[in-house]
Amino acid sequence: MSYNSEPNQTQPKDPSASIRWSHLRGCLESSYFKNILLDICKSLVDYKYQPTNLPFQAIELFCELSPTELRRFTEHYAAPTAAAYQAVYEYATTADNWRVDCQLGFGVKDHCSILGFFLNIDNRKFENFTGNFTTPEVICELIEDWKGIDLTQLLAERAIST
Repeated sequence: MSYNSEPNQTQPKDPSASIRWSHLRGCLESSYFKNILLDICKSLVDYKYQPTNLPFQAIELFCELSPTELRRFTEHYAAPTAAAYQAVYEYATTADNWRVDCQLGFGVKDHCSILGFFLNIDNRKFENFTGNFTTPEVICELIEDWKGIDLTQLLAERAIST
């Protein structure tokens, strides 16, 4: 099980190099899953000024968490989550809004805005990197339309400030 972690590659050479979602679903509560998710985010510093689909891969992993699991994740992993967000921020501020091959569409800066939402949901901070996702509510709507996950209650509980 691996993810595309080689700089200068935007996609894995073959599908077997992608994260195996079915294997990860069985270990959502494990630290292994959380470490993979955080490692994907932290690895973005190796891709400054380059397109990569890693932000989308991380979004898909976040979408495997229920709202309750997401809340627990950000509460229990506050320090590592802050470090992961810093890497996302550094990547997003050096990237163009390149399109990458993924189901979600949009560009990598858009993906970083969504990642920032997930990573900062507990500390109530939100920063968008493009004009597409300007509020947490817009991201909640996107996630609900795309994955059928309603994060609005979690958003209300956390009262994220923009």
